[in-house]
Amino acid sequence: MAALTAITNAISALGLVQGRVGAGENLLNYASTLANSQITNFSAAQSAIRDADVASAAANLTKAQTLLQSSIAALAQANAAPSAILKLLQ
Repeated sequence: MAALTAITNAISALGLVQGRVGAGENLLNYASTLANSQITNFSAAQSAIRDADVASAAANLTKAQTLLQSSIAALAQANAAPSAILKLLQ
């Protein structure tokens, strides 16, 4: 009878320990999932910032190219003006 009581008590104690281990495992899984979620969110935010930076740089490049082309066209017209005046004088 004493052996049966000892076994029953051991099984109960084992159940309590298993419950604590299971609770700890659930807590670790939650922490791991939360960390992975935060990493994903951080990566998405970082990607969005990089995309915005690339879009801004592309807009600035387009602006600079347009200004360059306008300057070249204005310079070409300015260089053509003296020869046009010489043709008028001939």
